[in-house]
Amino acid sequence: MKDGDSISQAAPRAREGPFFLSFVQPAIDRAFPGVPTVRAPAQEQIFRGALRKAAEAGDAAAQLRLGFIHDEGLGVPLDRREARAWYRKAAEQGDARAALCLGRIYYFGQDVEPDYREAARWYRLAADRGEAAALANLGYMHAHGLGVSCDYGLAFRLLLRGAERGDSKAQSNLGLIYFHRHDSAESIRWHRAAADQGNGPSMCNLGHIYSIGAGVGRDMAEAAKWYALGALYRKEQSNDRLEALIPRVSASEWEKVVRECRRSAAAGVPRMQLLLGALYYEGLGVSHDVDAAFKWLKLSAKQGNTKGQWRLGYMYYTGTGISRDYSKAFPLFWQAAWKNDTHSQIMVGESYRYGRGVRQDIKEAAKWYRRVAERGSPPAQMKLAKLLETGRGVRRDLRQAALWSLLASAQGAGGAVARWEDLSRGLTSAETLAVRGEAVMRWPALSWKTPIPALRLLLRTVNAALPIGQPTLTENALELFWTPSAWADPDAAKPRQLR
Repeated sequence: MKDGDSISQAAPRAREGPFFLSFVQPAIDRAFPGVPTVRAPAQEQIFRGALRKAAEAGDAAAQLRLGFIHDEGLGVPLDRREARAWYRKAAEQGDARAALCLGRIYYFGQDVEPDYREAARWYRLAADRGEAAALANLGYMHAHGLGVSCDYGLAFRLLLRGAERGDSKAQSNLGLIYFHRHDSAESIRWHRAAADQGNGPSMCNLGHIYSIGAGVGRDMAEAAKWYALGALYRKEQSNDRLEALIPRVSASEWEKVVRECRRSAAAGVPRMQLLLGALYYEGLGVSHDVDAAFKWLKLSAKQGNTKGQWRLGYMYYTGTGISRDYSKAFPLFWQAAWKNDTHSQIMVGESYRYGRGVRQDIKEAAKWYRRVAERGSPPAQMKLAKLLETGRGVRRDLRQAALWSLLASAQGAGGAVARWEDLSRGLTSAETLAVRGEAVMRWPALSWKTPIPALRLLLRTVNAALPIGQPTLTENALELFWTPSAWADPDAAKPRQLR
């Protein structure tokens, strides 16, 4: 399929310009959503044997599931090479989910060198079969010129198709585009659609829209509500903006927020039960009341709200306001972790590492840290680096430990710079240079916060103390990610490296 095939040409074209700098990055897409089935070891062995037999016979559905088992390390060692092989077999038979997962492996460089062109090829195959997440991811790549042409109009049309099919990241990115086009009604419509699916960036953006009155009446109560929700969904900017907003929100406006929360929470809306529990816990608009907070968080978690499960689990884990109970904390973290909640995934790793609420298993802890490190979490990157440095639960690998420390340092993680400097002393000059180069290639792993400032910091770190006469990475390397000519010009400075 050529760029633009199967894309509606009637859709409006996005405004030219770098609207994409605040875009939400592609998702770590999984072949199967939700918590996987846990079987007894004997039953699992029989199941995998039958699955492999069907996969080897050419059953695409079996190939997809076998790839998923190795991709997630379910009852077997995590093996992305094996996962990649089975996903490829299924994708070549036209399985859109397998193509989506294969694109993700190449995009994030999961046990393979990042290859944006190869990622785009598989995303395109999945997108042509209507896979919403693939449309969103391919749109993001066209907006940035990652392995494909930098084409804002095509990016817009892909995102629009993904958003119409319900992908929350596409909806969030579309909301940003419309905001920069000064179309507040459409911006709010798409941000609300994304927020209803738990998209933290859209919650933060809605808070911003209402706080400044961008195309709508300025409403500090509505702004406070959305910023508070964004903070609960762990969007860093929401935390900062909520803190700045709190002194500007009057008592009557907080009462308005609480009234809406109580009405919706009583009607059984999980997200508002979560927010009401948080308001009681923080004492915002109501008196601080841990018992009331626990009640509403428990109701939210019971309905499967990911953040309700995470916060309730953390209360049990730390003994905050209630008796500490690891056996109750772990199942909550486990449920939320399989719905891609990064903080719950870290806590599953912590639980396995220290044997809290579950049998101690350092290998399993390392597996969970890696999942989140690949998504850009500095804490997970530091924890994984520590295990790689000591060889606990994983094969000792100082080079990989240095890589994850360097990526964490670019995001300002405490102690990461010192850890990187210490580890790099144990590497040869060639190894250190190779780690620096690989870190730049893995810039999607900087997505915990806005990746662009982190990438600039990374480039400055990479350039530090390079031997005289060695090629130096500069801000021009950053520009290659956004410049359309970077992919069209065969003589561009580093097209091969950034493929």
